[in-house]
Amino acid sequence: MPRVSCILAMAGVAASAARAQSVVTWQRVELPGYAAYVSLDTVGVATRVPGGRNLAFARLREAYRALHVPTELDDSVGGMLGTLRVTRSLSFAGVSLSRSLECGEGPTGPLADNARVQFALVSFIEPAGADSTLLRTALVGSAMPMDGALSGPVRCTSTGYVEASLRRQLGGRTR
Repeated sequence: MPRVSCILAMAGVAASAARAQSVVTWQRVELPGYAAYVSLDTVGVATRVPGGRNLAFARLREAYRALHVPTELDDSVGGMLGTLRVTRSLSFAGVSLSRSLECGEGPTGPLADNARVQFALVSFIEPAGADSTLLRTALVGSAMPMDGALSGPVRCTSTGYVEASLRRQLGGRTR
């Protein structure tokens, strides 16, 4: 009888592990200027990149390092890499913030270049066959104008620059 219990316990563990692998991972973020949380797993366009999942994730880590993006989300099993909160002014990834984020215009030009910008940047990967992987990157943010407390936060959307840069670094096609 103990042998049967052991076999049943092992089957239960295996079933739990299989269920855990099929669970969809997601992240959501709360940013100033948004009325509700933004579900990052619903943002971005999936693009096929060459290489298996492990290779693609390793390349993605290198790409995030090159962009100087902190990665408190680093889950190779769940296929998620990125950060839920970065604050920058003026530049990001070696270019002006307005190259990456569209926050509207202010009296002195693009608001992204003249404000304190908070954003979330998270990439998701999933297998797409033996020799390719799907990559989807979400970039959303908000800008707080530096002209004082007279104006509130403004929502920012991605221009696609960061996503295209990541795709290029992973060997994917850009549009």
